[in-house]
Amino acid sequence: MKIYVISLENYRDRQKFQQEQAMAFGLDIEIVSAIDANSISEKKLQDAANNWSRPINAKDVACFLSHKKTWEIIHDKGERALIIEDDIVFNQQIVEVLNHISLNTTKLGEIYDLEYVPRKHILAKFPKWESNTSKISATKIYQNKNGLGCYCLDHIAASKLLKEQVNYAMVDAYVWTRKWANYLQIEPAPAIQMIYLNGDSIADQLHKQSNDQFYMNRSKVSAKYISIKKLTISLKQMLKGFCFGTSRQIKYDNNSFNKKYYD
Repeated sequence: MKIYVISLENYRDRQKFQQEQAMAFGLDIEIVSAIDANSISEKKLQDAANNWSRPINAKDVACFLSHKKTWEIIHDKGERALIIEDDIVFNQQIVEVLNHISLNTTKLGEIYDLEYVPRKHILAKFPKWESNTSKISATKIYQNKNGLGCYCLDHIAASKLLKEQVNYAMVDAYVWTRKWANYLQIEPAPAIQMIYLNGDSIADQLHKQSNDQFYMNRSKVSAKYISIKKLTISLKQMLKGFCFGTSRQIKYDNNSFNKKYYD
C-alpha cells in the first residue's frame, strides 16, 4: 500500500527520517509537498476564518490544504493509501497492519485511524475484525476528537471528502465527523507522533512556518451557527457511542517504537 508523507519542501531532516523508516520496514512512500503557511494570501486566510467558529492561523489553513492535496492524489489514482504527517513514527507491526487492512476491508469509503493519541475515543465494545492471532484488531469509532497524523482511506472516501468540503475546516474535526463514513481504529496503534515519545527532536528549525497571526470569523452569527452545528454532531456521536460503545484510551505499546532518533 502506498504511503503519502505530508512534509514541507524544506523539511529535509523529517523527510530523511521517513525515508530511513520506510527502508527499515520495506514501505512504499512518496513525499507530498505540504502547503507553506507563509505562501497563503491574507484574503484566503480570512475567507477560511469566515468558514470556522474559532480563531485560526495560517498553519491551520496550510494543514487543511495539504491534506486536501493528498486526497486529490488518491482520488485521481483510484487507490487505497495511507496518509501520514512527517512526524509519525511506526513500529514493526505497520506492514502487517497494512496487509490486514487490505485483506479485511470489504466496503469502499472506510477510514482507518492507525495513530495513538493520549485522549480517549468512544469505540465499539467489540472489534469489527481481528487478525488470526488476535494481535491486531479494528474497532468501530463512534467519536474521535483528536489526531490526523496517520490514517488510511480509499479513493471513494477521498472523493467524498473533496466533494463535501467547505472553504475551510479544522482538518481533523472535518475528517472525523462525516455522516457517511465508517471509522475504524487499529489496535494496538502502530503509529505515534514524535512528540509523544521522547520529544520532537527532528524539527527542521530553520524552516519553521512563522505566520502566527490569528484570523476570526467576521460574522458572529455565522460563527455561532458553525459552533452549534459542530456541537450537534459531537453530541450525536457521543450519544450513539455511549449507547453502543465505551469511552477509553487507544491500546498501544510505547516500548515497541524505535526511539533511536530521540536519544
